[in-house]
Amino acid sequence: MGRILEGAGEDPFLDLAMAAAQVRGFQGPVIGAPGHIISGPKHFARYAAADGGRDYDSVQLSDAQLYNVILPPFAAAVAAGRAIS
Repeated sequence: MGRILEGAGEDPFLDLAMAAAQVRGFQGPVIGAPGHIISGPKHFARYAAADGGRDYDSVQLSDAQLYNVILPPFAAAVAAGRAIS
């Protein structure tokens, strides 16, 4: 993830595990559980890979990197039950 401090790192497996864990942790066992909030994964797809970790910078991203590195954490968040995006 190009943006600083918003991702778990550069390892796709760790990123997808963290995305799923964050959704479950934020939302609890069901949406609307007391003491929990609704999760909303954001900065979808190529926006997440801005050069140098800067907001609104250029992106140099191949389709292979998009499908193998950037999208798996979003798929994991959806599978974990995210409410909105």
